[in-house]
Amino acid sequence: MLDTAVDVVGNFDVTMDNFEENTQIEGHLKTMIDFFMIAKSSQVYFLKTEAMYNSSFSKYAAIVGETPFTYVDL
Repeated sequence: MLDTAVDVVGNFDVTMDNFEENTQIEGHLKTMIDFFMIAKSSQVYFLKTEAMYNSSFSKYAAIVGETPFTYVDL
């Protein structure tokens, strides 16, 4: 059996599209928490379809955390 845990942080939507308009520190804090939670994972997967924007967020989190990274093109 896998030992898994899920942590959920409040709903603060911050994207680079509205980065300058959103000045709530909580939104930026959530982005940093997401980054470091990904970095401390045991494995990182990036799932991509044609309809999705490309992103390097999870890739760089994996690099920082020295975590195995897998790109999955669907």
